[in-house]
Amino acid sequence: MLDRVDGLLAANRRARPFREGARAALFGRVNAGKSSLFNALLGRDRALVADRPGTTRDFLEEAIDLDGLAVTLTDMAGLRETDDTVELAGKKRGLDRTRAADLGLYVVDGSVPFRPDDEAREVIAALTPAKVLVVVTKADLAPADPDPATALAADGLAAVRISSRTGRGIADLTAAMRTRLLAEAGPPEPDVPAPNAREAASLAAAREELAGLRDDIRAGLPYDLTGVRLETACRLLGDITGESTPDEVLASVFDRFCIGK
Repeated sequence: MLDRVDGLLAANRRARPFREGARAALFGRVNAGKSSLFNALLGRDRALVADRPGTTRDFLEEAIDLDGLAVTLTDMAGLRETDDTVELAGKKRGLDRTRAADLGLYVVDGSVPFRPDDEAREVIAALTPAKVLVVVTKADLAPADPDPATALAADGLAAVRISSRTGRGIADLTAAMRTRLLAEAGPPEPDVPAPNAREAASLAAAREELAGLRDDIRAGLPYDLTGVRLETACRLLGDITGESTPDEVLASVFDRFCIGK
C-alpha cells in the first residue's frame, strides 16, 4: 500500500506544475538588480527601478509564461540591515513568499566584489540548492573579482549571467528556470491517475499513518493499538474513493462544480 500511495503522490508532483502553476521568487541584496530583472522577465516596467538602495519595500507579484508553464513571479525587498519598520515588514513578507516558492532566484550584482550574505544563505538552506538559481546581473559591465558564480559554485549553486539592460542571457535564464521547475514533472504514466491537491493531501496523511503502522508492527505492538493507525489510513483513503464524505469534502465538491438537483 505504501508503494501504491507513493506512486500516486509522485504522479501528483509530476502534474502539479502544469495543473496549478509554479512559483518563483527573486531575492538578494539591495541594488543587486532584482527589480530590473523582474521587469525584464515580464517584458514591461512593472517595478520601480532607481540607483538608490531600498526602492522596493514590499513584494510584487506578476504572472509570466515559460513556454506553456504558468509561473507566479515574486520580487521582494532587498536584503540589508535596517531599522525601518515598513521595510522590515515588507522584507519579512517577501521572505515568507520566497521560502514557500518552487524556485528561488538569488540575484547577485556581478559588477561589484561578491560578499556572502547570511540572510541569503538562510533562504538557500530553506529552499535547498537544487531549488535555487544564481542570477549574476549587470553582465554588460566589467566583471568584479571575486566572481560570484565561482564563489557560489562551491555551495553547489548553478549560475546564469544576464544583463537586464541589454537582454543578454534572459533566454538562457528562462530556459534554466523552466528546467528546474519541471525537474519532478514529466509525462503521465499509463494507468496512474494524477491526484489533485485535496486528494494528494489525504494521500500524504494516509502515507504517514501507513508508515507508522509498518513501524509499529515491526516493533511488535499489539494489534488493537496498530488498528487505530489502520482505521485512520482507511478513512483518509475513503475520503478519496467516496466511501466517506465529510462535510469539508462535500463543500469542496459543491464549490468547484455546479451539480443540478
